[in-house]
Amino acid sequence: MQTPALDILDQCVVDAEQGINPWFIFTMPPQEGKSQRVSRFTPTKVLVRNPDLRIAIVSYADALARRWGRVVRNDIREHPELGLTIRADTGAANEWQIDGYDGGIITAGIGS
Repeated sequence: MQTPALDILDQCVVDAEQGINPWFIFTMPPQEGKSQRVSRFTPTKVLVRNPDLRIAIVSYADALARRWGRVVRNDIREHPELGLTIRADTGAANEWQIDGYDGGIITAGIGS
């Protein structure tokens, strides 16, 4: 279900991708959809559009950021119709690249 808060979140994501405001912190109550939208689906969509883009997934905990890096990596591996493959030599959950491109994901926890 789309809510006004998710509308704002979607606009922040668009602004970040377009370089208008590449940094944002968004806080919402649990179970509103922010993690799936921002940490899972957005990196995948953005990498499909621009596989040279380097994306950082940052969270309060390194393990949580690494988990989202793993989820995005696995989504790309499990969906060849996206047209992307993960470089064989950079497949760690916390840092990987798209084969044939400069883009990929790096993850970090605050203070890590």
